Amino acid sequence: MEFVYFIDDGEVALLKLNKEDDEIELMKQEEGDIVGVDILFKNSLCDYSAVAKKSCKLYKTSIEKFQQILSHQKATSMELMRYLCSLLNQLESKI
Repeated sequence: MEFVYFIDDGEVALLKLNKEDDEIELMKQEEGDIVGVDILFKNSLCDYSAVAKKSCKLYKTSIEKFQQILSHQKATSMELMRYLCSLLNQLESKI
């Protein structure tokens, strides 16, 4: 993904192939969630797919533009950190 997607309405599933080539759902993303932001923290494209589970309304911005926004707006950067922590908590609760 070269973009960050903001879910305004709908539901998106994040899917990944496991070692047996079976598609597994990593998590669901809903209204208010962000898809693709992990590319900011690694130097490679996402290794999962995002698929709409319901009709969706999305907004997208380039990674570069998103980085510019974060570098100029500290409050937005802090909100992103809170959001990422909540995602980690969701993933940990599945283990």
